[in-house]
Amino acid sequence: MLKQTGHRSGSVLTLVVLLAVFAFPALAQYHSADTTADQVIALSELLRVIQFFNSNGYHCEFGTEDNLAPGLGDTACSPHDSDFLPQDWYINLSELLRLIQFFNSSGYHTECGSEDDYAPGPGPLSDCTPDPETCLPETVFGQQPI
Repeated sequence: MLKQTGHRSGSVLTLVVLLAVFAFPALAQYHSADTTADQVIALSELLRVIQFFNSNGYHCEFGTEDNLAPGLGDTACSPHDSDFLPQDWYINLSELLRLIQFFNSSGYHTECGSEDDYAPGPGPLSDCTPDPETCLPETVFGQQPI
């Protein structure tokens, strides 16, 4: 509990804000296939995406290892990171090959602005979530504005 000792409340607020900024940095953006969050795509994680590729799409299903399940259904959740070209609740061959590239490398890292915001090989993770106040509509939605 913070106790005010003659300081103005603005000083206490500044201290709390500074602590929050330095104690809670931006969240790392692990690939949704990486259910162990170790920056490596394991065989079991790759097989899960192959399961989506072989099915008629995928959907949201709370309680599974990735909160997704094969087949059509509810799409009111975040899509799989492998579903990016286009994001349509289906994993196509190109998208699957991208994940195989990460599986065959010694890991993956974020590369904001790449086709899927990831790149093969070890490296840092960062949050590539676009800032809606500074992004143009085509960078937020992947299409040209009307």
